Amino acid sequence: MDKRFWIPFLGVYALFLLAIFVGSVSQLAAMAERHQLLVSSANGVISFSDFIRYYACGKIALSSDAHSCYDPVVQLKWFNKIIFESAGLLVSRPLITHYTPIVYPLAIPLALVSLSQAFSLWVLAGFAAVAAGFSLALNTAKKQPLWLSLLIVLGVAAAFPTIISLRMGQPSWFILALECVYLWAFVQKKQVVSGACVALLCFKPHYGLYFLLPLTIKRRYLAVGSFVVALGLLLAAAGLIIGFENLVNYPQFVVNTESNLGLLNYGGDKMVSLRFLASRFLTEAASVKVGLVVGFVGLFSAGALWWRYRNTAVDERWLIGCTVLICLLTSPHTYVYDLTMLGVLAVLLGENSNWRSLAGAGYYNIFQVLLVLYPIVTWFGIMLPSGNSVFPFIAVGYNALLLVFALLAINACARSRLAEPALTLERVV
Repeated sequence: MDKRFWIPFLGVYALFLLAIFVGSVSQLAAMAERHQLLVSSANGVISFSDFIRYYACGKIALSSDAHSCYDPVVQLKWFNKIIFESAGLLVSRPLITHYTPIVYPLAIPLALVSLSQAFSLWVLAGFAAVAAGFSLALNTAKKQPLWLSLLIVLGVAAAFPTIISLRMGQPSWFILALECVYLWAFVQKKQVVSGACVALLCFKPHYGLYFLLPLTIKRRYLAVGSFVVALGLLLAAAGLIIGFENLVNYPQFVVNTESNLGLLNYGGDKMVSLRFLASRFLTEAASVKVGLVVGFVGLFSAGALWWRYRNTAVDERWLIGCTVLICLLTSPHTYVYDLTMLGVLAVLLGENSNWRSLAGAGYYNIFQVLLVLYPIVTWFGIMLPSGNSVFPFIAVGYNALLLVFALLAINACARSRLAEPALTLERVV
């Protein structure tokens, strides 16, 4: 498209995104000043940030209750202790925290300071991690201009999933940072780093598995070894802190929690993956089973994608981007804040000139437009009259469109005569 249109449009769009980001952060800062960001009460209903659960994990890990970390009574005691000290509030029903064992040692640094100080450090560390991760990932696109890199970062920061992740105190920013470092390490063949990134991502194992597949299929054996060692160290640290019996019994804890409280049945209608569609048309019990099956199909599909293009010239960054999309679409446990993971796709922007002489340029152009508009689409979706109900449909449909056009572009380019086995898209330029 003519630059005389794109340059003014992107300039206005950047200002619009900046206004959204500044306005959103200002609103969150105002809530923090009123002591309503982390925990609050209105009309007898207590609202709290998920960050409190991570903070509680750190507190439990440092206490004499560490070996009882999955006891609902212990979890409730520490949760009440935290919210009472912060806001003078108490809850009576158990709030089950089923985070994986490796979360407990990772959360210890948070527990060394007060709740508000820990949240401030959490946010600053998240910003710093994403900035560092993006600086590495964007370096894999060697001809990308600085202004486009800044626009990409702004678009990611201003998207609704990113803001809601910040509001809820979710670790999505850290997941995005790990993705970016993983992408850089994968492309640069820094195998120890890429394996360690996957190990850290396993604090949410349903995501870590998707990123382990490429290392295995591409025969990055050192990376797989690094993953095993890093995960082993994390599990060993967890075992020393909360007891090795909790590592062994963790799967049973999840099963028992599901049997007694319907853990996996909770929130299916609020997810933004194909599990959401299952929950809308099936019973919750059936949607859980369908969600697990879809998750396995997603893993198989991601593996098949990497196997199909393992010896071709297709840019590995595009395969990683498709893996992220498949992951978010098929994971049995994906909420709106998890869509922050899509930020890594922004690394694929700015290559329009590279594709002009390649088959698949048309598909790439559509992909590029869809991705550029993603931040504003997320806000539009949530601000509709029935935004909370409609947004999952928009998210699933939009992510599916991104995946379709990315796959069409990759396939067309791989079949092009320019995509010779010894070349990559980056080297074609």
